[in-house]
Amino acid sequence: MSYKAKIKAFYASNKQTILFLVLLFAFRWSFADHTRVPSGSMEPSIAIGDHLLLNKMAYDLRFPFTSFRVTKISDPKPGDIITFTPPHDPKTVYVKRLIAGPGDKVEVKNGFVKINGQPLETQPLEIATSAFSYQEFLNGHTFSVQRDLKLARPQMLNLIVPEGKYFFMGDNRDNSLDSRAWGFVDRSQILAKAHRVLFSVRFKNLIPSFNISRFMKALD
Repeated sequence: MSYKAKIKAFYASNKQTILFLVLLFAFRWSFADHTRVPSGSMEPSIAIGDHLLLNKMAYDLRFPFTSFRVTKISDPKPGDIITFTPPHDPKTVYVKRLIAGPGDKVEVKNGFVKINGQPLETQPLEIATSAFSYQEFLNGHTFSVQRDLKLARPQMLNLIVPEGKYFFMGDNRDNSLDSRAWGFVDRSQILAKAHRVLFSVRFKNLIPSFNISRFMKALD
């Protein structure tokens, strides 16, 4: 049997499975997917080992298996947790919280944020020692910000987000490589909105340890 005949025979006997896989990957590419978080830059909102459920249609509808945008659905909003490719490392997918969008004036002083002259409202959760946390409120989102002054670096930023660009920060404010270091993210680099933890697992000596308390945990 020739090579082409073998391929045709394989397709004939497996076409339903092949069609299912094509549709599955098309769905994952265009509509929904999940990603594993390997770092702690978004703690405590997102833990190391969390697998996030992503809505890939939150902002754009893309043609399957391409980066071509068929149509824009909505614009990202401050407070959203978003996956994207950063400008300095386009082959890696990052997940951070959107802090400000096009035209916004952003001031960051030692980890504390003002948007358009207004400081983000905060509420203490722990006594302010060298490591502490507080709630932050942004555009209807309420989330915990983790601070560690032993890791903090003095920093003052005062900037305006350009048209078509976005400014991201991690909730682990003193241990996050984000827009404070590598700048703005272009609208075309935004991939999906993270809205729930699908499951969470970490490995020790190749043995998985599941965190049941994070199963299907909603993200704010």
